[in-house]
Amino acid sequence: MRAILAALSIALLATASASAQTNATPARYVNSSYDPAASPTADLRRAMAHASSRNTRVLIVVGGDWCVWCGILDRFIAQDANVRAEFVRSFVIVKVNWSRENENEEFLGRYPTPAGYPDFIILNADGSFAGQHNTAELERGRSYDPASMIAFARRWRPND
Repeated sequence: MRAILAALSIALLATASASAQTNATPARYVNSSYDPAASPTADLRRAMAHASSRNTRVLIVVGGDWCVWCGILDRFIAQDANVRAEFVRSFVIVKVNWSRENENEEFLGRYPTPAGYPDFIILNADGSFAGQHNTAELERGRSYDPASMIAFARRWRPND
């Protein structure tokens, strides 16, 4: 009986911990993967609608599942509550795949060529180009620098 109660207690604690992580403010993604089959044009339309209603900009993150730094970026934003909150206040995020399977040339051809991956393309809520940022400038060691990421998000936040 004690073993059953102990197992139930552990299960409840694990569920509560997972729930607390899930309830943390998630970044606003229109899509959460670098899907080669996704339509970046359709994703951008949805992002623009969300950005317009929330007075934010659209952040296009160009990369792919092959990109080590893209995975590091995802984990960093998911794990750093302060950075995530600043990104939520500033952006609706759209991931756009760039890979051998699909370079999304037609869509990405309207923007400057990335210097590396992941690459940030910043758009106003109406879809007009606002800027581009090489994410290598936001790195620190084998991760990203929280202060640089927060400053980046704040720099691009539309006036409230």
